[in-house]
Amino acid sequence: MSFWKQLIYCTVRIECTLADSTSSTGTGFIIQAPKKYGNHLFIVTNKHVVKDAKHGVLKFSWDENGKPSTQTQIRVEMPIKPTY
Repeated sequence: MSFWKQLIYCTVRIECTLADSTSSTGTGFIIQAPKKYGNHLFIVTNKHVVKDAKHGVLKFSWDENGKPSTQTQIRVEMPIKPTY
């Protein structure tokens, strides 16, 4: 798979509900911390996407087997506690 196609599957769509009941959307990028820090995965996005968010939905472009897919999206819903 080309680098550009792989990049599509390293991104996640972020949809947030803000404290004032409005919404924000943006893109996050999945990065892995260096092994010396424990191999943790993080989603990095712009601050304005999650600022004042109370709830969020992450949409990954993977199928249920963890393989890249343009036909299926995995949704993860959660309360958000941003760290700036």
